[in-house]
Amino acid sequence: MDTDLTNVILFGVENEYSIHVFDEQGGQTSAAAVEHIVRSSLAERLGNHALPFLESRGGYAVENGGRIYWDRIGSISAAECSTPEVRSPLEACQYVLAGHRFYRELADDLQAARRASAVEVCLSGVCLQTGHANGIHLNYYRSVDEPIERLVPHLASLPSICGAGGWALRPYACLQFVRSQRAELIAQVSGSDSSHGRPLVDSYHKPYCRRGRRVQDLSADATHSMSPLYVRLGSTALLLAMVDLWDLRLGHLSPADPVAAMKIWNCDPNQKLQVAGGARYSALDVQRCLLELVRRQIDRPRGRVPQWSDDLAAMWDKLIHAAADEDCDDRVSLGWAMHESLLKYLCVQHDFDWLKLPTIAQVYVRLKALRGSLSPESDVSNLGHGRVGEPELEEIKAVLQAAAIKWDEFERATRWLQPILHLASTELLEVGRGASTCFEAEMRRRLPALTEELIAAARSIPPQDTRAKVRGAFVSKFAGTAGGAGWDALSHPDGRRIELPDPFDFDVEV
Repeated sequence: MDTDLTNVILFGVENEYSIHVFDEQGGQTSAAAVEHIVRSSLAERLGNHALPFLESRGGYAVENGGRIYWDRIGSISAAECSTPEVRSPLEACQYVLAGHRFYRELADDLQAARRASAVEVCLSGVCLQTGHANGIHLNYYRSVDEPIERLVPHLASLPSICGAGGWALRPYACLQFVRSQRAELIAQVSGSDSSHGRPLVDSYHKPYCRRGRRVQDLSADATHSMSPLYVRLGSTALLLAMVDLWDLRLGHLSPADPVAAMKIWNCDPNQKLQVAGGARYSALDVQRCLLELVRRQIDRPRGRVPQWSDDLAAMWDKLIHAAADEDCDDRVSLGWAMHESLLKYLCVQHDFDWLKLPTIAQVYVRLKALRGSLSPESDVSNLGHGRVGEPELEEIKAVLQAAAIKWDEFERATRWLQPILHLASTELLEVGRGASTCFEAEMRRRLPALTEELIAAARSIPPQDTRAKVRGAFVSKFAGTAGGAGWDALSHPDGRRIELPDPFDFDVEV
């Protein structure tokens, strides 16, 4: 049996983007019109430099071996960029950032051509009003034809170090900051529906990989910070390969209810919960145990693990330390901590205590449950003027008093501070502009190997050690012809079909 992990590690990233187009009066163009504009722009930009993509929903295969397209599933649609198949997390980050640059340039071209007064490109996050999300899907190769249930402890605790931060989606918990908005949408441990009732483990059999299985992680956040993405991809790929080839066991770290644990840890990664092995662990404790398991495994003879394993373990360790220590110098590497620091700054600017927001969120939920459709703010106003008269309201009054929250503070937080904070979170998603650029240089410094030269090369050069090399070379050779390209096959302009059944085979003749 093959025990070399380098023979089975392969992954790719699907990034989705929300594009907003504004007319000269500042009005926002309808979603249908935006879709038409972007599709037309992609056709103009890629028509003679790419090939039609063969699989469903079309789009374009591009010369770096990836795919660019507009994706529509039911009522949810977004621009998308799928990276080529890669074998290292650093490469994945290169191609992700190359995709960001592509869509930012497309938006700038639209604006320069005066087809709009302003064009925003945002990482697709979660809508606070509807709960709908596009976002980011992480694809992994698995050498056995099974979903990834054995990685549940890892996936449930990952938001503590790899989340992008945001606001809880629970009813009216509008001021509860969480480590990952995407984690809030996870509704079951395992399932095949990625649009509703999202599972922690995707059990749907994915095509395009005829030797082994392509599996997806649906619980990741889109993020500007590449260090968490680097760690998420690398750690998950290593653990998955060790489970498959070395029979690594993780079950002793799994909570009884992983989805409930994920929600609890999402608010407080330091809260300890009982796991199957009998101990009580926080999310960070679970991550420390997993890192130690991996470190013991990569100490096996050299050549059996990828060359990047030691660097990955070191970065993983840094993120765990940064999540545990507010004064840690590496804390800016954490997407959620960067997000939180911006929101805390805004609270200071508006003379408000950030630490009071969770209590205000809880009170808001209780008032809404008590009063139904009536305004919780009105109830608090009544409390502030002494018009109580109900035991439940007396209890709520006591909660506020215990947290030293005055009535006017509650009203200020829910009526005008909340929109300011939510707007800041939304602006943080913008690509190439907005608040994220304030942190970009520092975030990039934390992953120095990710250079501008590598990102620029990723725009046009495919990976050289996966079938993406074959696909990219084929696109470069036949771009603008009657040919086509997909993940597992190529369509020659003369009508011949060239199969690419093995994602590790980069030597196919075209």
